[in-house]
Amino acid sequence: NRIPLPHTRSILQAMGQECSHGVQRSVNRSFSLLRMRSDGALVRSGRQAPLVSNPVSVSVNTMGGLLCDITADETWSGMQLKDEIERATDNEYFAQTIRIFVGAEELTDGGILSDFLQGESMLDVSVVRVQLESMSVNRYDGDYGVEVGGTELTLRIQGDTVQTVFGDFTIHWFNDRECCFRIINRADESSKWILRFLSENPSGGFKGKYQSSHNTRKLVGVSFGNVVR
Repeated sequence: NRIPLPHTRSILQAMGQECSHGVQRSVNRSFSLLRMRSDGALVRSGRQAPLVSNPVSVSVNTMGGLLCDITADETWSGMQLKDEIERATDNEYFAQTIRIFVGAEELTDGGILSDFLQGESMLDVSVVRVQLESMSVNRYDGDYGVEVGGTELTLRIQGDTVQTVFGDFTIHWFNDRECCFRIINRADESSKWILRFLSENPSGGFKGKYQSSHNTRKLVGVSFGNVVR
């Protein structure tokens, strides 16, 4: 049904003046379900649009001091902020290997930035690397074949290192079956690899995801056998 734009805004503004901060977010969500037609009317959208929000300046810190400054959105989840930290640090801090804290409280992957802002437009957060010390990182040592964009590539995994035709790169393990690493090719282009092994040894191979500046692809890796020592 056609909803006149000025009338709708007036109603929402009146509601916002009487609502608490939590209810106001619900009003914003309702507004985000509407889209504007070419004739200026608002109609209900078929899918939910991003929440109406304001930009937030986030200072990301480690024990060593300031890591980076990020312009975020108050509706971002913890995982979205982690992804942006990863991009801003050129993959030095992988999203899957860090935890974010606001003071003593953790911003979880599903947490929302606006819940920590208290009406402010700036936020200081601390980042801590996570890595399981007790897990056996040698259990998946072996050679694997994988196809990316029509090109076959062989990966040799040995502990915390993956060997490729482009060189050796560091693996970041963040649980007993999942890891990620970055590969830089001969054109100096970086790609991120996230792997999940399908069994407790190399024979099951892996599934995962490949991300570059151009695209994102799903991966299936086939084991060629254990590494001969």
